[in-house]
Amino acid sequence: MRECKERIIPIGMISDDNFIMPTCVAVTSMICNKDSKTRYVIHILMAECSEASKSKLEELNKLSDECKIKLIEVG
Repeated sequence: MRECKERIIPIGMISDDNFIMPTCVAVTSMICNKDSKTRYVIHILMAECSEASKSKLEELNKLSDECKIKLIEVG
């Protein structure tokens, strides 16, 4: 049987302070339900977000070593 290689999937999202909770829920769900051979690189464009919102998203990096969340400030 052929061994399945690891897949890296890039994901793009955008959020602001009004949408930070649904963004955290979506990212958490992706991480908790992903295939074991899948790695995510999640790029989140942050439009007018507070430091508290950014901190919440950065905390999600601790959920899995197989996912990397990168925050990009825009606007």
